[in-house]
Amino acid sequence: MREALDAAGDNAIRKLHYMWPPGSGKTTAIEGMIQWRIVVSPSNVLLVGQKDETAGLWAETRLHPSFKKSDAMRPFMPENRHQNRKTTVVFPHGIYLDICGPSMTNLQEKSMPWVILEEAWQLSDNYPGRMKEAEARTHDKWNSKVFYIGQGGNSHAEGAADDNDSETDLYREWKKTDQREFHFECASCSTVQKYFWNQLKWEKQTLPDGSIDWDKTAETIYYQCSNQDCKAEYRDTSVQRRKLAKTGRYIATNQHSVKGHVGFHCNVLAIWRIPWLKAVMEWEEAQDAKARGDLSLLQIFVKKRLAEFWKPSQFDPPAELISGGYKIEDYADGKLIDNEADRCMCMDVQQNSLWFTIRACDSEGNSKQLNCGQLLTFEEAEEMRQRYQVRERCVMVDAQYRRDYVYQQCSKFGWTAYHGVQQDSFPIPTASGIVKAPYSRIQSGQSGGGLKMSFLNLCVNPIKDVLADLRAGRLGRWEFPDDVCHDFKQHMNSERKVSIVAGRDNRQVQIWQRIGKKDNHLLDTEMAATGFMMMRGHIKAKE
Repeated sequence: MREALDAAGDNAIRKLHYMWPPGSGKTTAIEGMIQWRIVVSPSNVLLVGQKDETAGLWAETRLHPSFKKSDAMRPFMPENRHQNRKTTVVFPHGIYLDICGPSMTNLQEKSMPWVILEEAWQLSDNYPGRMKEAEARTHDKWNSKVFYIGQGGNSHAEGAADDNDSETDLYREWKKTDQREFHFECASCSTVQKYFWNQLKWEKQTLPDGSIDWDKTAETIYYQCSNQDCKAEYRDTSVQRRKLAKTGRYIATNQHSVKGHVGFHCNVLAIWRIPWLKAVMEWEEAQDAKARGDLSLLQIFVKKRLAEFWKPSQFDPPAELISGGYKIEDYADGKLIDNEADRCMCMDVQQNSLWFTIRACDSEGNSKQLNCGQLLTFEEAEEMRQRYQVRERCVMVDAQYRRDYVYQQCSKFGWTAYHGVQQDSFPIPTASGIVKAPYSRIQSGQSGGGLKMSFLNLCVNPIKDVLADLRAGRLGRWEFPDDVCHDFKQHMNSERKVSIVAGRDNRQVQIWQRIGKKDNHLLDTEMAATGFMMMRGHIKAKE
């Protein structure tokens, strides 16, 4: 850390990044840098936290106590209590410290040669453009510097395509730096190398119930030298981890950096106080979630533990989907699949067309898609239903778009309308009492013209979780024809699971979100088909 902190006093550096994982001492570094600036090279300092409340709490519980313990700071502390407030300190030599959240009013006031963005990734991800506002507070003074401190963030805006236009503010700034990576020297071959996550090795040991035996797995963990002629092994002990860290140094890896832009990066493997086992446990949990189609834990691991930028295109579900070894014509004209228990036809209504999926399943939840594609009219859809001998009430039509017209068509043909909703469950009465399910009861409704019909609600996110399990082979066979329509695979890979902040309590929740402007119509029809099979009791979500 000494090399990185020394860079804070170099006036030739105008933008300085510390991209480190939790537990690396970022907060202590901020405390020390502020004290150095006030005492050694006085100028106004602005620290921008995640919000006013948390910034104030940090100042009260961490920064001010560090001032009181510092012999160097003691002569500079104001005696007037009105000049020594929680978030603003006016020092006797005319310099002041301001601590605040990222509101626009906080970022558009007086000149501040030093601007420290604490957890800069939060500012970049949640408040696009605010980072530039904070940078402007330096007024380009000769001794100005902007600090970007925190873990990794998103490389691109959530839900956007991975192109230059959608890059986040922090990622754009990081690319300008010399990107100094923390390296260590192998004791066996003297190769200087960065800490690569894929060089950490372990063998999973399991318990009788199939879960991981972490005590025994911990004994197998080691870091392998990346020199293929050496492959020295370093065990997961505090002594071994510390020995490696003591040989460490930062080495610039970007030869095309902008002058005055410097970045320091390390991942959790370089923090000798943190056992590698903790990272391995989180990685395995993230990989298990990924197999279910949930990338949220992997996103957290990459951003926090590896302190790297999350690049969605690197972690999207694989585009390759394996077909079932049969053709559409094999089940044309109503032919049943083996042990068939049910079949449904689900439609997504657009302005000029209808996207549909017809799927049949057995009582164990194994299913085959019989056909899918695009139709132009509801009359064509009715002909398709008759051809595949789907019962009228087993046709489900998305009514979110053109609701009243869809209700009219459902009344005309005896179909069931559905609405996709963002909540997690509905109370469903059963013989054993009320249970929670990701769908509502079928209810009676009517169109604007008074036509009677039926509808229900489907909880989109939990049902798409189950669909992801089906795709991964965790809930039985989920198949589609070899000659499936050419849009199918693109639509099925059109969404990814992301974390967002929601509700009045600002809780983190995971939702399925469309990637850029990719079409997702057939994915939505498969979601509805999955909901249908769950309602009929053929599929049960894993606990």
